[in-house]
Amino acid sequence: MDQVVLCEPIGTEGYIDPEIETTRGVTQRSDTYAFGVVLFEILCGRNAFIPKEADRYLAGLAKHHYENKTLKDVINPNLWNQMLGRSLMKYSKSAYSCIMDERAFRANMDDVVADLEKALEFQSRLEKLEEMYQHLKIRLEDIKSATNNFSNPYSPCDNNPRFIRYVAELDHFDREKPSSVGTESEVKLLRRHNNVAIKRLLSQDHERDQQVFFNNMEMLASFQHPNIISLLGFCVEGSELILVFEKNPNKHHMLLCSSLQNDNFRGVLTWEKRLKIAVDIARALNYLHFEREDKKVIIHNGTKCCNVCLDENWNAKIENFEDAEFLTLNQEDEALYLPYISRNVSPFHLDPEYTKTGILKRESDVYSFGVVLFELLCGKKAADPIYLDYGGHQTHVARNRFAAGTLESMIDPVIIYPNKDSLDTYTEIAYKCVAETQAQRPSMKVVLKELEKSLSFQGKNLEPLMIPLSDIKLATNDFSVKCIHKVSKECTMYKAELKHYGKQNLSSVEGNNENQHPVIIKRYNDVNRGVDFFTEIEMLTIAKHHNIITIFGLCVEGFEMILIIDNVSNGYLNDYLGNANAMRHFTWEKRLKICIDVAHALKYLHSEMKDQNVIINHAIQSNTIGLDENWRAKILEFGRSICMHHNPKYENTREIIRESDVYSFGVVLFEILCGRPVDDPIYVKGSNDNLPTIATLSFRAGTLEDMMDPILKKQTSEYNFILNRGPDKDSLHTFMEIAHKCVTPKGHPSLTMKDVVIELEKSLKFQTQDGHSLSEVIKNNYEEGKLDALVLEQIREQIVPKSLTTFQEIAYQCLHIEREKRPTTKELLTQLKKALAFQNDAKRLLDPHKLQDIILPNLWNQISPRSLIGYSTAAYTCLEDNQIIKYSTACSGLEEKQARTQNAHNIVQILEKALESQLQHEYSNTSSNPKETVDYQNQITKEHRRKDRTVFKSKDKSSKNISAKGC
Repeated sequence: MDQVVLCEPIGTEGYIDPEIETTRGVTQRSDTYAFGVVLFEILCGRNAFIPKEADRYLAGLAKHHYENKTLKDVINPNLWNQMLGRSLMKYSKSAYSCIMDERAFRANMDDVVADLEKALEFQSRLEKLEEMYQHLKIRLEDIKSATNNFSNPYSPCDNNPRFIRYVAELDHFDREKPSSVGTESEVKLLRRHNNVAIKRLLSQDHERDQQVFFNNMEMLASFQHPNIISLLGFCVEGSELILVFEKNPNKHHMLLCSSLQNDNFRGVLTWEKRLKIAVDIARALNYLHFEREDKKVIIHNGTKCCNVCLDENWNAKIENFEDAEFLTLNQEDEALYLPYISRNVSPFHLDPEYTKTGILKRESDVYSFGVVLFELLCGKKAADPIYLDYGGHQTHVARNRFAAGTLESMIDPVIIYPNKDSLDTYTEIAYKCVAETQAQRPSMKVVLKELEKSLSFQGKNLEPLMIPLSDIKLATNDFSVKCIHKVSKECTMYKAELKHYGKQNLSSVEGNNENQHPVIIKRYNDVNRGVDFFTEIEMLTIAKHHNIITIFGLCVEGFEMILIIDNVSNGYLNDYLGNANAMRHFTWEKRLKICIDVAHALKYLHSEMKDQNVIINHAIQSNTIGLDENWRAKILEFGRSICMHHNPKYENTREIIRESDVYSFGVVLFEILCGRPVDDPIYVKGSNDNLPTIATLSFRAGTLEDMMDPILKKQTSEYNFILNRGPDKDSLHTFMEIAHKCVTPKGHPSLTMKDVVIELEKSLKFQTQDGHSLSEVIKNNYEEGKLDALVLEQIREQIVPKSLTTFQEIAYQCLHIEREKRPTTKELLTQLKKALAFQNDAKRLLDPHKLQDIILPNLWNQISPRSLIGYSTAAYTCLEDNQIIKYSTACSGLEEKQARTQNAHNIVQILEKALESQLQHEYSNTSSNPKETVDYQNQITKEHRRKDRTVFKSKDKSSKNISAKGC
C-alpha cells in the first residue's frame, strides 16, 4: 500500500525523493527513487551527489542520457566492455523507472526485482558462453581494423534487416584442431589468418533481436557437422554483438539461390550435383532433428535456397539460424507453440499448418526442405512469377502436376541424362515432403534415406566415365602450356596420355603402353559455358558413330569442367584450308571421302538414332571437323546441340531445324571445293559478301569451276596417276549441284542428309575408276598381272624389275581385306629395305663408268647414256630372270609361265625405251632439221617396236628359255 507518511524533508543529498517538498511526506516509492539512484551509481561508477560538479545530481544526469540514448557517455568504460547490451537494457530501464519525478510513474519493486533478475540471467548466460567458448572470442578492435571500421558491407540475397555483413581477413581460432584447446597461450598458437564472414547485429531495439543473437551463437558454437556453416568466433563488447563465420570459399560467393537464378551457373548444376546438394542439406537437418549429442532438437525454421551456401567443391552447408528454435526431447508433442512468425521466413517455404495453428514441429522443416527439392528440380525459385500463370506458386503447381503425372514438364531443361529410377525416387519423396499436414510428411531420416537411394541410382550412369582431376593434372603437367593442342574462346585443348578408366571405350586407341592412351583433354575456360559442357556430355553419351568423336571420360570438380575425347592426330579441317602446301595433299577423292564421312554422321544424327531421337548439331563448320590418323573425318563439337525426342506432332518443326545443319554442311562443301575457309578475305569484301552467296551466284552463272581450288585444276589438267587425279567432270558437277542445294534450302525444302549422302557417294563413284577405289584397282591389276601399267611412266624405266616386284608384292599384301593377314610394320620395313637393296645393287652394277671398261670403244662413243642404262637394265634383268620368277611365284601365287611372261613384257618395255633414246640421240646428231629428225625417229621407232614384239611374242611361247643369251 502506497500511503504517505508525513515528515520533514530529510535524507541524504542526491537520494531524496523530489516530491517530498510538495507532499511533505514519504511513501514506499520514495525508497524506490533512492534505489534507482543507487542503481545508476553502480552503473556509472560515481556518487549520487558531487557538490563541485556542474551536474551535481546523478539522477538528473542519468535521466538525461537515458532519454537521449547516450548512457555510454556516463557508464564506466571498464564496465561497458563487460556488459551485455540486453542485460544493460533491462537494468537501465529498471533504474530509470525508479527515478521518475512523479511517484505515480515509478515502478513497483516487484517489477524492478523481476527486471534485475532478467538482466542477471542475460549477463550470466553471456559469461557462461564466454567461459565455454573462450577460444572463440575476438576483440572488437581487431574486427574494426579488419573491416576498416565497418566499411564496405555486402548485401546477401535474403537482405535480413537484423544483421549487416562484411568480408574481411582476420585471425581466428582454428576449428580444424579443436581437441587442442587449453590455456590462453595454447589458444594463440591455434589461431589462423584467413578470409571470414562477419555478421554484425544491427538492431538491438527489441529484446527478440538479442535473443536471436545468443541463440545463434549457442547453437552454432555447439555444431560439429560438415553441412552446417562453422562459427569461428564472436565479439560481445558494449553494444556490439558480432558473429564470425567461415567464409564461403567459392570464388563466386555462391548461394544456391544465386546459382539457380543464373543460367550459366545453373548449367553447371548437373543432376548428380543437385542430388548431392539435396543429400547434404538433408544430412544437416537430420542432424539437427535427431543426432545431437545433447539430445536437444533444433528446428531450423529457415530452410530455403538463400540459406544454403555452396563451397568450391559444390558441397552444401546450411546457414542463418536467426529463427531456429530449441525443442527439448520430452517436450509435449515434440512441438512448440510459436504464434510469432518471423518476418524473415519465406512465405513460399513456410509450413501451411504452422501458419494456421502456430504449432512448429520438425515436420515444418521437412515442408520447407520439400520446397527446396522442387526448386532444385525445376531450376527456378519457388517465388518465380512464371508459376502465377498456373494458379499458384511453384509448390502448388508441382504438387498438382505430380498427382496428374505431368511433373516432367516442369523439370529444368538443362538437367542432362537423369536416371529414371533416380528421378522417380526423388520426385516421390519431394511430393511427400510438401504434404498439406504435418502428420502426412515423412521424417528427415526417411527423406535422407530416399535421397541417398536416388543418388546411388544416378551415380551408376556416368560413374565409369569419371576421371579424377589429379590424374588429368598429372597427365598435362598441371595444364602446362607445352601440352596445349588448340585454344578457342570456349575451351583449351591439351594433348596427353592418360590412364583410362573404361577399357571398353579405349580399347581401339593406341598408346605408348597398355595403360596409357593419347587423348584430347578439353578444358572449358569459363563456368559460364556450363550448359554447353553438359549438353556435350549428353550428346556424346547417346550418339555413337564412327564419324562422331568418342568421349572417353569427364571430370567435374569444383569449377573445373573437362572432357576427355578421342585424339584427332591429323588436326582439324580448318587447319588446312587456305594453306596451298597443305591442300596439295588433299586430292579430289580424299576431299570427297571427308565430305561423305561428315554427311554420314549428320545423317545418323538426323534420322538413324535409337528411339527415333533427332540431334541437331548447330555447329557444323570446318574447325569442328577433326581428322584421325587415317584421315577419317569426325564431328567434334556438340555444345550447342539440341536433342529432339520423337513426336509426330512436331515432325515439321524437326525438318525445319534440320535445315540449319544441312545449310552449314553446304558451306563446308564449298570450303572443300575452293580450298579456302569461309572467312577468307577474298570472299568478305562487302557487307553482304560471303562464300555461300558468291558460290550460289557463280553456280547459277555457270562459273563455279572458276572458284575451284587451283590445286585441283592443276591436277585435272596434268596427266596424273589415279592416286592424285583431279576431279572427274561428272563427279565435279554432281558435287557442285548438291552443295548448291544445301545452301539454298528455300529452293529445296525437302532436302535431307540422306539425299546429300546419296549424291556425294555418286560423285565419288564417278571419280574412282569404274566405280572402284584405288585399292580395288591396284588389287585387280595385280591379280591380272597388269600392275606395271599403273607405275608412273617417269620412273618406270629407272626401276630394276626385281626391286619393283619386291615393292609390289609387299604393297599388295598390305591391302589384304583381313587384318590378321596383312604384314606387320617390321615385315613391311624388311621388304622395303630389300627392294631398296636390289635397286642400289643394280645401280652399282650398271654404273656407266664401270660399263665403259667392257664395251668396245667404237661402240661406246655411239651409245646414248639413257639408251645404255635401259639396254644394260634389260640385260641385267635377263641375268636375274630365274631369281625374279622364283620370287614372284612364291609371293603372288602366279604360275611360273605367267611370271615369265610378265617379266618378258618388262624387258620389252625397257628395250623399247632404250631404242627410242638411242634413235633420238643418233638422229639429233645427223639431221639439221628438227622436224625431220622427229618424223624419221617416230617411223624407225615404230618399225623397231614391231620387230621386237614379234621376237618376244615368239619367245612367250617358251618363256622358260628367256635369258641373257636369248635376249
